[in-house]
Amino acid sequence: MNINQLTQAILKGDFDKDLGMISTAIKSRKAATKPTQIMSTIFDLEVGDTVRFNEFARPKYIQGVQAKVVKVNRARVKIELDRAAGRFPAGQPVACPPKIITKVN
Repeated sequence: MNINQLTQAILKGDFDKDLGMISTAIKSRKAATKPTQIMSTIFDLEVGDTVRFNEFARPKYIQGVQAKVVKVNRARVKIELDRAAGRFPAGQPVACPPKIITKVN
């Protein structure tokens, strides 16, 4: 069974009695791969890269805003927003954890 067939079977209700187990398995797998995703983000980023605030960014109004990487440290990334967003001015460096940004292209 491929992913499309599995998704269709779930949507049709073929696995209704197993939805709790499926949900638990998905959450466990996402939690297990999250540290790897964060570390690869740190190592994949370079000064000048374009990034976008993802679904983990707070406040929510910052989600989707693009920025340029100006510095990469071990635990934080310094970025400059392309446009102002709430209390975050455009062009002024902002330090953030790599978990809340996603590299564009």
